[in-house]
Amino acid sequence: MRQTATEGSPEGGGEKQKGGLLQPIVDILAFFAAARQYGYVDILANALDPLTAKEALINAIRDYKSVCSKSDYVERSDGEKVKCPRVDPSTLEAAVGWLDKELGSRSPSKILDLTRTLALRALARSEVFKVPG
Repeated sequence: MRQTATEGSPEGGGEKQKGGLLQPIVDILAFFAAARQYGYVDILANALDPLTAKEALINAIRDYKSVCSKSDYVERSDGEKVKCPRVDPSTLEAAVGWLDKELGSRSPSKILDLTRTLALRALARSEVFKVPG
């Protein structure tokens, strides 16, 4: 049975369903994982506090915008291409707003659970952004 994200817990829970609210963030992180640039995913996966998690996300979003505003894909050092995710700015803003609120209201163990879930979802989704060829 497939679980969907919920308002109080994007990794599954019992409140109103939110579906893919965090999908833009997951897609940006998955893009970097597909490009074999795991730094943002790793930092986020080990974030015990809101500041560390936010710093990783700020840098990931900034670099995503910088790289993907110039091209539809990037080329890895091995020659493989990775396509840039198309992220709607208002959807990203909503995801960031929700995540900011959640990070500020959780204990360190709950922050770690949330950030590891985001990292896990990104790693699982990274193949979507690889260009076949």
